[in-house]
Amino acid sequence: MDKASKSPGVAALMGRLRQDLGQDYFVEVPHWNGDRTAIGLGRPDDPRFLVYLSMQPGSHDVYLECEIPPDGDAADMPYEVTASGDYTDYEQILDIVRTHLAR
Repeated sequence: MDKASKSPGVAALMGRLRQDLGQDYFVEVPHWNGDRTAIGLGRPDDPRFLVYLSMQPGSHDVYLECEIPPDGDAADMPYEVTASGDYTDYEQILDIVRTHLAR
């Protein structure tokens, strides 16, 4: 599924993040191509550092989950969640995405 197939809310959020962070700050990670309400944003140099974003139609809430690759003994796990929650404040979402993908 391409970006144009994402829900209007997700597409608008991703566009605003690209505008504020720059075109090359993140890459779209295609784990959720079949889900119009969700998108993954990864670090360009290592997309396993990931921010999952989801917006249900008609809602202003954004569910956000920050993920990092497992290390050491947990290498068989797909990822480790470092933060998650529902957010409505764009500035807070922007700060979380910026901080997580800069690690």
